[in-house]
Amino acid sequence: MPTTRRTLIAGSAAVGAGALIGASDASAQTRPSGPKPTVVLMHGAFADASGWNDVACALLRDGYQVLAPANPSRARA
Repeated sequence: MPTTRRTLIAGSAAVGAGALIGASDASAQTRPSGPKPTVVLMHGAFADASGWNDVACALLRDGYQVLAPANPSRARA
């Protein structure tokens, strides 16, 4: 096996091990106590709030309160 290939494999293994160690440290951090913030999702022009359905479901599953109000203003005025 050429030297450059061995170096590449060894370097990749070191990076992978470092990533695993960093991931375990990040998951050990404590989350702040208290209620989670309310997330307000506003749609853009010529759309409606149903475009946020998938995002709102994911946020609700994670314990956030979600508001996605309808904005009936669809005209330039």
